[in-house]
Amino acid sequence: MSVDTRIRLSPDVHIDDVAEVIGILAGLKPEKVPFKDGTGFYARVPGVECQNTCVVGMAHIVLTAPKGKTLIDGEPYHFCSYHFEPSNSGRKSDHFKLLFPRSTPFWIAMGRRLADFFGGTIDYSDCDSKSIDYRRGYPKLRNSPEDGRPYFQFQEKILAVKPLTRADLQAARKWACYSDVGFENES
Repeated sequence: MSVDTRIRLSPDVHIDDVAEVIGILAGLKPEKVPFKDGTGFYARVPGVECQNTCVVGMAHIVLTAPKGKTLIDGEPYHFCSYHFEPSNSGRKSDHFKLLFPRSTPFWIAMGRRLADFFGGTIDYSDCDSKSIDYRRGYPKLRNSPEDGRPYFQFQEKILAVKPLTRADLQAARKWACYSDVGFENES
């Protein structure tokens, strides 16, 4: 078994929004795509894909850098599992969405920024005795507006996300159980 990072996000997040933010944080370029009827727009990030899995209640978020390019950590590709229903204890505190990637600097830095954006917690290593290493409260804007001004404000918030930096990755190294290969090879 591997050592993983557990990123728990607000229960009102949508996988497509989480995937778009992950893509931008990883260094992919967002696009502001107008509606065909001209009444608005939505955020889209080429290179981000949500894929079904054989496990009910789970999908994969896949990031692929453009041909000849890499993501912020020097890798051309990343993926993580996204769990829609990770707990069934019935406690209100157990209602969240869960991302479950490897414990690397890339995913720890990613998890911290996702918690900042959507609200949530991160456990840097699921093999230690501490279950929450970083926590951020839920934002003032809802994470799932469907129309009107709140929807467009949320899309603008997504488009305003800045990619992770080399400093973010370097800072996360102290908590990671694995190194990022591409990042490790750079001086």
